[in-house]
Amino acid sequence: MPHHTTSSLTKPPSALTTGPGVTCHVDDAWCPTTGLCGLGGIFTGTDISSLTTICKSHSCISSALMAEALAIRCAVMTAAVKR
Repeated sequence: MPHHTTSSLTKPPSALTTGPGVTCHVDDAWCPTTGLCGLGGIFTGTDISSLTTICKSHSCISSALMAEALAIRCAVMTAAVKR
């Protein structure tokens, strides 16, 4: 049975502030059996017109920490490219 490392019951999603009035909430799920992970994020705030929702999947992920890092990296890259 796959083990998911994150849950809305155990911890809130990470939040990254990208600028005045803009926050990105990211989260991930990782399956140690398959090495697959899914990640997602939403931007909230007053100036989000150019920022899109994040929804990605990756394979060959070795740990839950790596999945968390990918989620944060994706949010930072999305904010940097769209700004």
